[in-house]
Amino acid sequence: MHKLRFTYSAVVATVIIVVFFSLRLIFPPVSIWSYDVFGYHLYLPSLLIHHDPGLKDISWVEKINETYHCSPSLYQISALENGNHVNRFSSGVSVMNLPFFLAGHIIALIFDFQPDGYSEPYQWAINFAGIFYIFFGIWFLRKALNRLFEDKVSAVTLALIFFGSNVFFFCAWGNTMPHVYLFALYSVILWLTIEWDTKPKMLYAAILGLVTGIAVLTRPSELILLAIPLLWGISGTNTLQSKALKLWKRKKDVLLFFIIFTLTVLPQVIYWKAITGQWIYNSYNDPQSGFDFSNPRFAYILFGFRKGFYVYSPMMIFATIGLYFLYRKKSKALVAIVAFSLITVYLLASYSSLVSYGWRAFLQIHALFAIPLAAFVEWVFTLKKCWKKVLFGLLVLVTLLNIFKSYQTLRKIIDGSRMTREAYFKNFFVIDPKKTDQSLMLVDRPEETIEILKEEENFTNRLLENFDFENYQGGNKEWYSDQISHGGSHSYKLGVDNIYSPAIERPFFTITKSYYAWIRISVWMFKSGEAQENDPLLVVHFSYKDRIYKYRTLSFNDSNLPFIEGQWNKLTLDYMTPEVRTVDDPLKVYVWYRGQGDVFIDDFQVEVFEPK
Repeated sequence: MHKLRFTYSAVVATVIIVVFFSLRLIFPPVSIWSYDVFGYHLYLPSLLIHHDPGLKDISWVEKINETYHCSPSLYQISALENGNHVNRFSSGVSVMNLPFFLAGHIIALIFDFQPDGYSEPYQWAINFAGIFYIFFGIWFLRKALNRLFEDKVSAVTLALIFFGSNVFFFCAWGNTMPHVYLFALYSVILWLTIEWDTKPKMLYAAILGLVTGIAVLTRPSELILLAIPLLWGISGTNTLQSKALKLWKRKKDVLLFFIIFTLTVLPQVIYWKAITGQWIYNSYNDPQSGFDFSNPRFAYILFGFRKGFYVYSPMMIFATIGLYFLYRKKSKALVAIVAFSLITVYLLASYSSLVSYGWRAFLQIHALFAIPLAAFVEWVFTLKKCWKKVLFGLLVLVTLLNIFKSYQTLRKIIDGSRMTREAYFKNFFVIDPKKTDQSLMLVDRPEETIEILKEEENFTNRLLENFDFENYQGGNKEWYSDQISHGGSHSYKLGVDNIYSPAIERPFFTITKSYYAWIRISVWMFKSGEAQENDPLLVVHFSYKDRIYKYRTLSFNDSNLPFIEGQWNKLTLDYMTPEVRTVDDPLKVYVWYRGQGDVFIDDFQVEVFEPK
């Protein structure tokens, strides 16, 4: 009976579990394999069903994507110069999902579902995997908090974390994302760190190495979480030496930790070496997004209305205040949490945007911030009754606000990437998506490869450049031809010895002062009787440090237009500028001819359409 005694935190944890389980059943995922999740899951079907972990034949991946509508493009897979393909995402989520995947596979075989790794039994299996790890995280966060605070403080803190921060949204509707798994792992790491610090055992060190390894296997950038066990217990310079002595005294534990950690991440390293030829593969190789450590945007990620941390998880304001109370009580947790948080904030501030309700990459930090939040709650309990009512009332209001904003996000009233200050406040109390003022949000960028500019009346346009080839405008002068022209007396000839036209290049800041614009590229082409397929391609892209991004091409065949021999044919391509890395990133437009015989081009021009 003693083991089953009533505790507030156990009741709250149980309520949280029931709520999230119910929400997941009431609102099952519409497309569980979408976008990044498709990449994180790919290891399991590629290895266990298709026996192609190296993705040597991606035709089956393309078929799966077409069948289940997972992603507009297969950005999850990178083509390598050696002819191989590599999964851009690491395998930690697949490792944690393995038992559930096997269960789904058995059900698919027994009940005659398609055993392809993606049909309905697999979807529900992975859905329940997400729910399981949420439960796992809740329970271990409770255990960690109870090691440091009274049970009533832990109970209130659990409720505030899970209902009052954007943990609520992701656990309820985004539980297949790796950040939810990482939240659970961080909760376990937190508890194990406290246990080892209180009563060091080799068992704790071994499990800590395993769980930390799985976290790094989930996202290699989580390597920074080593700061938690290494710095835990340091509350000032006087405790730094004692921490070092403790680690030395328990050096067998430390060695065991690193051995198991290394063995856990080793399969990923071997995979990278086998596929890419590199022991460590940098998956953050998209030139449109990446780290710029010289230009961290702290205000943008913390207070920006697009996805600011404190805007979309305002409960963390009180957690941040709680750091002061940890300092005042010389908590063993302070240095570890502050050091980890500063590194995390700097890394995220140096990286480009992610689509989510707030910054989803901050999600796992909520597990650590539960401790300063609990310190704040503990302080509130010490106040006079009137002040206690005021502050707890404020915490309840923030919690209700978070639940309401999560509802708005679910209904697309709050967009995961397009929010602005004006849209946030204009739609603050809106509950009907049809009444949402979309005009105040950032532009809705098309996902289709072939883009079409609509509602031209909302834009002003101007001619950026026109190559009529009457005078020298780049390229080789010998290919300027007076044999034929569309306008004037000259054109430019493309053939097997001259496959690229002169390029039109402009840096972004000369194209528009807005954050985006539409580009319309048009060219007139003439195919001689000797010319054979393939069609010429219009090519457009931006580049960052000579690395290309948002690369688009268009041919007459793509446009469902005939390329008629012996006459001039016009090809037009619409292109929305991407979110450029820097305003100096150049636009480049040219024609690429891959056929035989000769093709002539003329009146090659670029127009800019800027929003009014």
